[in-house]
Amino acid sequence: MSNNGSGPAPTSSGGFRFTVRAGDDHVSISRPVSREDVDRVRRQLAEWERRHPTQPG
Repeated sequence: MSNNGSGPAPTSSGGFRFTVRAGDDHVSISRPVSREDVDRVRRQLAEWERRHPTQPG
């Protein structure tokens, strides 16, 4: 398997593309997010803040 890869993802995955180069220290993959994804993350953050309130400094 090559260290370098670039190409389209299968169409069922939403069609994002990725590129990995041999010299890269970090790789990230991003994709478009839906309103439902954003709402879910906001609920998770609110739940975390409720369970771990910040102390006044």
